[in-house]
Amino acid sequence: MTANATERRGEALFFRPLAHDPSLSCAGCHVPSSAFVDHRQHDVGSGGLFKTPTLRNADVNAPYFHDGRFDDYRQVVAHFDRVFELGLSPEEQRIWWPISPSWAIACGLMSATARSSG
Repeated sequence: MTANATERRGEALFFRPLAHDPSLSCAGCHVPSSAFVDHRQHDVGSGGLFKTPTLRNADVNAPYFHDGRFDDYRQVVAHFDRVFELGLSPEEQRIWWPISPSWAIACGLMSATARSSG
């Protein structure tokens, strides 16, 4: 599958280093080659250390975070933008989640249900 421009931007955002610590990125904890998980605990600004959840089929795993505080991934991304100062532009905020449906589906981030509904 050939990625379109939106998909390439979404992928770039997923791998982009975080401003506060360039050694970190979304892909650093949600490792694509390891089912989008690193099997480690991290402090993500939500009150302690928690295991990285997989992003596989993330669209059907709501609510999100250890305590279910977020109903959708836009809220999760907004949290990370506040806590880690992602510095997302308005355009990046619009395309972030779903990163783009076809890129997310190709990576297994969205479920078969999303695939069949377009």
